[in-house]
Amino acid sequence: MKALLLMFLLLGVNWGTAEAENCNQYFNNSGTIEQTNETCTFIITRNKTDLNTRLTLTEIVLQDNDYLVIYDGKSSDNNTIANYTARNKVGFPLAVGFNENVTVIFKVGGNKTTSVWSLEYDTTKCNVKVNNAWISRVDSPLYAPTSGARLNCTYYVDNNSPDHTAVASLLTLSLKGNSSLTVSSGTTSITYKANSPKVDFFGKDTEPLVVNIIITDAVSPESFSLLIRSVLTDCSGVEDLTNPYVLTQLPVESVGYECRWLVHTKDSKSVIRADFSSVDVAADSYRLTFIDGDSSNGQVLASVASVLQDYIITSSSDSMIVSLVLDSTEGAKKINFTLTETAYGSRLTDKGNLTFQNKTDNSSVYYQLIASQGQMVNVEVLSELPPDSNVTFYNGLQLSDGKLVVLRQGVGNLQNVIGGSSMLVELTGFENGSHFNASFTSIQPDCNMLSTSASGQISYSSQSEQTCTLTIAPQDAAGDTIILNIDSLNLGVDESVKIYSERVNKTLLAQFTVPVAHQRNVLQIYVPVSYRISAVVTKAAAVTTAPGVTFSYQTVSNVCGGKLTNSILTPNYPNQYPLNAQCSWSITTPSFLYLSVNDLALAQSHTITVSNKTKDLVKYEGFARSPDQLPADVVLNLTSDTQIVFQSSQNNDNQVGRGANITSRLMDCGGTFYENGSFVTPDYPKQLSKDVFCIWIINVVGQPKINTTNIVNFTIETNETSSIDLNVKVFDGNSLRSAPLNVDATKKDGILSRYNAIVVVLNYTAGTKAAAGFIFKFTTKNCNASEMCENGVCLHEDWRCNGIDDCGDNTDEKNCFTPIPPTTPVPPTTTPHSAESYSGWVKSGWIPACLFIGILIGAVLVFGVPKVIRRLRLRGGNYSRMGDNTSNA
Repeated sequence: MKALLLMFLLLGVNWGTAEAENCNQYFNNSGTIEQTNETCTFIITRNKTDLNTRLTLTEIVLQDNDYLVIYDGKSSDNNTIANYTARNKVGFPLAVGFNENVTVIFKVGGNKTTSVWSLEYDTTKCNVKVNNAWISRVDSPLYAPTSGARLNCTYYVDNNSPDHTAVASLLTLSLKGNSSLTVSSGTTSITYKANSPKVDFFGKDTEPLVVNIIITDAVSPESFSLLIRSVLTDCSGVEDLTNPYVLTQLPVESVGYECRWLVHTKDSKSVIRADFSSVDVAADSYRLTFIDGDSSNGQVLASVASVLQDYIITSSSDSMIVSLVLDSTEGAKKINFTLTETAYGSRLTDKGNLTFQNKTDNSSVYYQLIASQGQMVNVEVLSELPPDSNVTFYNGLQLSDGKLVVLRQGVGNLQNVIGGSSMLVELTGFENGSHFNASFTSIQPDCNMLSTSASGQISYSSQSEQTCTLTIAPQDAAGDTIILNIDSLNLGVDESVKIYSERVNKTLLAQFTVPVAHQRNVLQIYVPVSYRISAVVTKAAAVTTAPGVTFSYQTVSNVCGGKLTNSILTPNYPNQYPLNAQCSWSITTPSFLYLSVNDLALAQSHTITVSNKTKDLVKYEGFARSPDQLPADVVLNLTSDTQIVFQSSQNNDNQVGRGANITSRLMDCGGTFYENGSFVTPDYPKQLSKDVFCIWIINVVGQPKINTTNIVNFTIETNETSSIDLNVKVFDGNSLRSAPLNVDATKKDGILSRYNAIVVVLNYTAGTKAAAGFIFKFTTKNCNASEMCENGVCLHEDWRCNGIDDCGDNTDEKNCFTPIPPTTPVPPTTTPHSAESYSGWVKSGWIPACLFIGILIGAVLVFGVPKVIRRLRLRGGNYSRMGDNTSNA
């Protein structure tokens, strides 16, 4: 009896604890955990036989003082996988727990919370799906270092474009021991180990990519970062230069695309030279990039965005990556360039030898020389020149750069030529059997430097306290814009670099004042060619290390903007855009303009604006981290003074973004409506007889955000009998990214949308089947509580009991009557109750058992409980001695 009483007391304690901790929740297998309105602890448990627990934070927006912490096991600092606050909102792509339990704690810092977050988990397998758009990034999982733990996760990268191939490039790789990273596609694969070279991997045709990471002992952090590009299959792949590779005709596509090649020489001692013959593509619509080696992390040899004659590119090894990005296919025909394997010439950095013996042809030889960071090129000619030969030195890497000196036969040995930070050496007239020998070294430059060539490189490095100015002022440059690349910055405390544009007054473009390690490709800056660029470098007295600064630049024409086409792209998209860009797109004829934002990533104060003389019509700014955050599509009625401008003026922290990709279309008709109304096709009620492309956006009740309470009821009326289904599409939402509606023009009682906005597209091509004009009428349908699905979606009458979950929560399929087929009735029979009817209860033991339990409980209450109470009173209510009395009894 005493034991029974103790059991009741313990149950009471347990019940009380559960009630106090009613927010604690436990999960297993797989699912989703979402935000709560109070502080909560979530425990995810997996079976011992499973290897890892996979977690993916798909959404997180925390308010001030709230935080979300994920632990591998118990809540301890040593077990922390991730810790998120209001200032750290970016979710991780993948995290892994090794313990049997993963603890997730959401802490509400105030009385209420508006935080939103969602966490997917899977205790059975560590698999992640990645949608490969134009460019994707796959990062290694986060985990808390655990000795002896093994990690095995697989990413599946879908290829959403049937005519594209995936190319994977390692950005970072930090593996130890026997850990490995394997990338595969179809029957081809590559495995990277701790010391593997970062070779690019080209997928198998249009097959998806599979990325598998295995960490054999997670005792310390190991990681990777993989960039995946989607390139056009017809013009991409791995090429061996058995014969020269020639690109001529461009593939014909409806949108822009990228071609990418990894090129190898047949002889590992040879190098690759690229030569241009002609370019028949608009100068502002393509970018051609050459990278040294077999990895996209290699040195960029050249990035060409305009027609350049006699442009020379030479690799330093037997491999080269070539990328052609075509932003617009309008007017694009061909780009002729040739990749050739050559045993003569090379690209040398820091130092090296310019030499060949017993030359076997009469071709020109080119050496491209790049001095060490902060130094200048020095070439010492060590051999006599043969008759009729010339050695020409250029102050830069191209024939278009200014000549420094030309050496001919009889000049003598030990001839030194000093240039800037880079130099091109051209050898002509060297016939069969001739030889040449010269030595290249890097030497220290002076403090203040001036570069006047159309392109080049300028550097600074010093051990003494001083302030130096590096000035770039191109003379007789054919382009209208200077593109300044900050190749490296190596600053110490109290050292700074300030970059100005100069004409009459100085304008600060960027400044770097914080200690930073050696960096590459920190930033790119645009400056009009009529201005000068000056970089003021300040060296501190107390610092012994030398600040190293290296800039490269080129002058180009029509670097951005121009005549408006079917897309608006920021410079370098999808890579980061430059500072101080001012791009303007012209509109020749006033009309309607449709804009749809596909990608938006602009840093603070940087904008794309459509405006006229009186006001801004639309302005795009900020970051859209998901398609749901992209701005709604717009249709604008343009005037003759409308302009589109992208500007990236200097901001406080030199920040830039990936930029923007906006689809644009000039149209004959269109509009935006915010209340009930109608519109007609051109020349209605006549049939459509000429090419027509129009877009109308209807957003009832004028609300900019999507909702499902006020929806659109529309009809399409026509006097003709011909079909219009092939020419009209209606999208259910505020963008062409929204789902299309099934348009039935014969439906006179109206077609209902799901949301408060629709987009109507009319696209008719003359010469096809005749099409009728029409009147498009629309009104607002306001749904009351009785017309709503339980999830807040307006319930359409034709949704009820149609066997389809139209609401999304199955509300429309509830309380549906399903007729039952008639059957032959059976006469009812009645059986009188008798004592035998209850004999089964007695035989099964239920009644005797219940009687016995009742008697036992009654005895405890009558005899046992009073006795216990009397003993407790004798002890003064001291419950701590209750056990002693029990043991003595």
